[in-house]
Amino acid sequence: MTRTYFRPIKEDTIVSVLHFLLQEAAREDFDTLPHIDAILASRGIDPETLQTPRKTPKVFSKGELQRKVIEALREPTSGPEIVRAIDSPLPYKETYRRVYIVLHRLKGRGIVVREGRVWRLAPKDQPR
Repeated sequence: MTRTYFRPIKEDTIVSVLHFLLQEAAREDFDTLPHIDAILASRGIDPETLQTPRKTPKVFSKGELQRKVIEALREPTSGPEIVRAIDSPLPYKETYRRVYIVLHRLKGRGIVVREGRVWRLAPKDQPR
């Protein structure tokens, strides 16, 4: 059965789809950015007004930062010392934020404990 009519698509839906494609093209380095910008402009929307997330390079492979944090915790140490021990091309502040996310995740799993400003690996006999 073929349709002889179509249901019109709302303008908001079209803009949302184009915005999604714009974000995907920016994230994946596709060469379609000028085309999507032109379509948005033809619909009366300035592409510069749409928020597109900044592209952040993937610095660590999956689980790599966690391994580096655990390796740095062979000796009890503070968070900033862990950040300095990790060789990261990211700015210090961004590395610091990511390291603390990992530390708190490990703390929740019972792998590390915090005593004041010092982080250390949890004893093996400690129940998790």
